[in-house]
Amino acid sequence: MNLEEWRAVIGWEGLYEVSSFGRLRSLPRLSVRRNRIYGGKQLKLLISTNGYEFVCLTAPGRPIIKRRVHQLVLEAFIGPRPSGMQGCHNDGLCTNNHFTNLRWGTKYENEM
Repeated sequence: MNLEEWRAVIGWEGLYEVSSFGRLRSLPRLSVRRNRIYGGKQLKLLISTNGYEFVCLTAPGRPIIKRRVHQLVLEAFIGPRPSGMQGCHNDGLCTNNHFTNLRWGTKYENEM
């Protein structure tokens, strides 16, 4: 069975989750400044000029950070990026961010 699994985005635990299918969502949170609870929602994935999907992550007191979706999936489901490695798509499709399609590899492997 190919069920979607959700895990915390590394460094954004309690705020965002990434799925094994390459989707992202924010988690419900309380805004102390506005005394309001915000429901979680699925994030819109944006596409960069070079074809990679990315999202913008933010939280109170933190700047907005743009992160590539495949890197978030790799960190959550495969593990931290080894030194000198890049996120690689096995099928070469920059928008296929399913965890089974991703791996850490060298720059040379990523260009092949």
